[in-house]
Amino acid sequence: MTQAFGRALAIGFLLPLTLTTTGLAQPARRRINANTARPTRFEGIDVGAIDGSPSNDSQNEPVTSVIKSDWQIERERVLAMRQASRDAAKQRRERTWATLPMRIYSDEDYAKSKFNVAHMLWQNGRVDASRRHLEQLIDAYPQTDTADRAKFVLARF
Repeated sequence: MTQAFGRALAIGFLLPLTLTTTGLAQPARRRINANTARPTRFEGIDVGAIDGSPSNDSQNEPVTSVIKSDWQIERERVLAMRQASRDAAKQRRERTWATLPMRIYSDEDYAKSKFNVAHMLWQNGRVDASRRHLEQLIDAYPQTDTADRAKFVLARF
């Protein structure tokens, strides 16, 4: 009995000593600096307290106080700055796109493009696909010089 009591006494004495030296029994530290995260009081309308409908009795309603800490205020400021930056970038992008000249392609340009595709197909040995593209070119753009050239090439196939 004395050995068991002595062992329990030793464990009871050594366990707290071991835990405190290893850091396992230390209280949890606050992650927020107490100097910078103190509550700040704002007088205004609590957004969660109103239902969104305007009322005529707004002068008779008591002012609700909203408490925000400094880090919440800073977070809202940073988010507002980021949103403003995104909005400004979007406006710059839209202005740039509006000033770019708009290229207008003629039927001759489209016909040349189709002829080039047909020529590349012919170079790669796909004669049937090339013939199909030349026939589509002639059907879609019959008044162009490239259509006359395509007719000449089709006659040689």
